[in-house]
Amino acid sequence: MNRITFIYKFIFNNKSIKYLKFSSYFPLFGTILGIVIVLLTISIMNGMEYAIFTKLKEVSFPSKILNLPLGNDFDELMLDLKSKNIDFKLGYNGKVIIQNDENQRLVNINGIKDFSTFKNRIFNKKVDLLDSEISENYIYIGSALANKLQISLGDRVDLFSTRINPFIGIPYNKRFTVIGIYELEILDYDQKYIFTDYQFLNDFLESAGKVFYLNESLSLSEKKNILKNTPNVEIKNWDSDHYSFISAMKVEKIIYSLVGILIIGISAFTLLSMMSLSVMQKISQIGILRALGAAEHKIMNIFLFQALATWFVSSSVGIILTLIIIKVDEKINFIRNLFNSNLMIDFPLMIKLENIMLVVFFTLLLLILSAIYPSIKASKLNVINSLGHKK
Repeated sequence: MNRITFIYKFIFNNKSIKYLKFSSYFPLFGTILGIVIVLLTISIMNGMEYAIFTKLKEVSFPSKILNLPLGNDFDELMLDLKSKNIDFKLGYNGKVIIQNDENQRLVNINGIKDFSTFKNRIFNKKVDLLDSEISENYIYIGSALANKLQISLGDRVDLFSTRINPFIGIPYNKRFTVIGIYELEILDYDQKYIFTDYQFLNDFLESAGKVFYLNESLSLSEKKNILKNTPNVEIKNWDSDHYSFISAMKVEKIIYSLVGILIIGISAFTLLSMMSLSVMQKISQIGILRALGAAEHKIMNIFLFQALATWFVSSSVGIILTLIIIKVDEKINFIRNLFNSNLMIDFPLMIKLENIMLVVFFTLLLLILSAIYPSIKASKLNVINSLGHKK
């Protein structure tokens, strides 16, 4: 009889603890359930983060350079970016008041040069467009904003700038035609952001609102280089604009994962209880092993092996079940349907190797800790008292 077979029969096949046979597997089933819940939670949150963050990165650009200089310094900065093959678009970023009849709202406006290319990439198919073509003074607004201000495609609305006309002392205003109503379904973009071409804002917004939108995030060395040549500019990445939201999503992932971790913890405590009870039921058998010359560490190994076996089987089964669920979800998208009433954005289930390794390691740590007390207790039993023990 090999060591593994012996340990299995020692733990599970004793007639005196026959009633423990089925309940002995509770820690195994609980650990599997906990691992599946943790991995699925992480997969869902990873998928949501990927879908939302990718769209946020696209719509706000990976990086942008603010507080642009004027005159020759402006031209030098443009040449510097081009010489380093940094792809960028000139634009405006500011606030305006949009008014339709008596309804008005303060919103953010983004004007982007070569806007036609930008809108095709960002809005994709989730945009209603005006049938007739208009080449002057047009804007795209979100569906939530259109509903609040009772705006339809083709309506002409007034925009009021924060720039004051020095001759009459009132803000500049300009009339725009709404030729697109989009639905980004992220954060407050659908109700607080409007988009247009850069050329329509050139004499409308403050020059301080000019910005370079970069199509790639800048490396640390590139940032240092730009700031060295033009120290007064401000460089911001897309994630700095949404820091609070990104932090909230990461905290949310941890909180939801705690449910599965709690189940694993309960399973580990159950394993500790089962092992402790097993030690009490097997005092005489442990005494016989000690009398036959089994060292303390070999007695400990019996119970540590039980924890390791529970960890190995539960981790393997839990990972396989999770991967099967992810694979099935790619075809029928049933996880996404659970969020239909609360979430509009499509997202995939995504699990990373480091996520799996972290969950597996944490599970191993909990189960080993749960086995330490009963294994030490079993190894320290007095041989003579154990042999004379009566149940």
